[in-house]
Amino acid sequence: MQAFPLGFEKVKNFTEIFDKGKKFKTFSSQIIVYLEETEIHGGKLSLGVLALKKIVGKKAVCRNKAKRRFKHGLLKSLSTVALNKGFNIKVVALTNKNTLACPWSQILADIEKELRFINSEIQKKEPRIE
Repeated sequence: MQAFPLGFEKVKNFTEIFDKGKKFKTFSSQIIVYLEETEIHGGKLSLGVLALKKIVGKKAVCRNKAKRRFKHGLLKSLSTVALNKGFNIKVVALTNKNTLACPWSQILADIEKELRFINSEIQKKEPRIE
């Protein structure tokens, strides 16, 4: 079975994330986050970015541009946030038409909100040490 370049296998993992993940919506995208505890300290981040024909548009050029903008913004924002704390973090991002239309600063602000949401989910799952 061939894996996608960013860490997702074919449909099996996407359905698991859609079923069990927590959803968070911003103006330019929606993310679905699924956290798995791991015994290895650090964990890994898996990412899938989707741009659906019904939502973004029928032209592949537009869908690819929406995915590129989101991925680039995420990579730029990840340098400021430490996510991996003993969890395998699986994220699916659904872009929409606003990803193409809104200014770059808005996309970065939305991604920062999404990263704060992921961090809050990690904080909820971390065991409390007293």
